[in-house]
Amino acid sequence: MRNPKTSQLKRPRVEPGAHPIQTTRYLISTPTIQTLLAAVYLWIENRVPGGMVYGKPRFGKTHAIKYLSVLLIEKFGVALPVITLLCLDHTRPSESVFFEDLLRAAGHAFCSSGTATAKRQRLNEYLIERVERSGHDKLILFIDEAQKLHEQHYKWLIDLHNELDRNSIALIVLLVGQEELVHQFSAFQLTKKTQIIGRFMVHQLRFQGLRSEKDMRHCLANYDSGSEYPPGSGFAFTRYYFPAAFESGLRLKDSAATLWQAFRVVREEAELPVTREIPMQYFCRTVEYVLTRFGTLEDLPIELSLAQWKEAIRRSGYADAERYVVDSQ
Repeated sequence: MRNPKTSQLKRPRVEPGAHPIQTTRYLISTPTIQTLLAAVYLWIENRVPGGMVYGKPRFGKTHAIKYLSVLLIEKFGVALPVITLLCLDHTRPSESVFFEDLLRAAGHAFCSSGTATAKRQRLNEYLIERVERSGHDKLILFIDEAQKLHEQHYKWLIDLHNELDRNSIALIVLLVGQEELVHQFSAFQLTKKTQIIGRFMVHQLRFQGLRSEKDMRHCLANYDSGSEYPPGSGFAFTRYYFPAAFESGLRLKDSAATLWQAFRVVREEAELPVTREIPMQYFCRTVEYVLTRFGTLEDLPIELSLAQWKEAIRRSGYADAERYVVDSQ
């Protein structure tokens, strides 16, 4: 028989499949993002021309760019120009393609017409106009998957930097990519490409996964508070999926020790080597599975079990992905 108290609880109305946990379109803070945010704030305030952020795949670098873009605008003002360019694989660098990609990333309505020279000029004029309208004198350019850049791309970025500088605008290029970026840095050192290093690679930060129970608690707390949906409802993600248990004191952050243990046990059972870092991609998938699979209107114990977390980790694909990484090394 249902508890009368819990049977009367109702979640806010959300269209099927529309909750951020189901669409996976949500942003959460991590300890590494907070470290990166502090570094980027300093780079911007000091008008550093560029910085390099590198890490392993699936550790949440693209997520971090989105999160930082929001926080930078909050700190420096709504109009701060922030552009994100996603690099694609190209056998050979093309000036026309590169400036077309930058125009598209900047939101220009006419990004594909004209010669390479015309696109370059259009981009320069558009960026100068956009910065002047913003009331700032800085332009932030995130380049995601930056390990795909060729040497010639950096030369074009230097040209763009110089053009904006002539108009008293500081272009700050933040390279975000995999660990191959470090190899590129070393190659530029060996070949004495000091102009590229000096502009974009002097300042470096390694992007890390979740490395401790404390890190997991920090991330899990995002689901308990500060993640309200629908807006104005007062329902954080944990409360939405576990309304009765939430009222009784259930908080995902209190499962940090259990979840950290569950990842360790899953690795042991899969005969994977010990690791000090958990990729954000599989952490988020695990939490999303727990919320959507075990969420209920009914009252529950105020803690989720080790078995539930282990099931969620396995369903996330974590063990299979990590086995592939080990086999490929």
